[in-house]
Amino acid sequence: MTAPTPRIEAAELAKALLRLADIVQGFTERYGIYRDGRARINERAVLYAMFDLDPVSYFDPKNQEDLALWQTAWRQTRRDGTRDHYKSLRDAMRDTLAKELPRDWHTGALFTPDQIRQVAHRLTATGSAR
Repeated sequence: MTAPTPRIEAAELAKALLRLADIVQGFTERYGIYRDGRARINERAVLYAMFDLDPVSYFDPKNQEDLALWQTAWRQTRRDGTRDHYKSLRDAMRDTLAKELPRDWHTGALFTPDQIRQVAHRLTATGSAR
């Protein structure tokens, strides 16, 4: 028998989305590819944001090599039994972004950090998640 899918609270989902917005802001500040402040959301950023890691460390060159911080945290979830919870959080982040953002983020659409923050604030205001 499989365990029920862990419930993700709106506050936890909003906090992860705010970390993602900080990472996206880092993309725009560091790389400045698009002058209007937009950036692509990549899968690695989503995985990184679901853990309570400092978004600034995403850009640390030491974190780009070997085993990144999010990978270490992901491996820890297997040991401490929280893997299902984090899978549900990741899925909730993906589902929320796909539902709330105006274009399909999977295909490389561009978004501003403020668009992601607005999604997080709406979650906090309504109190609904998965």
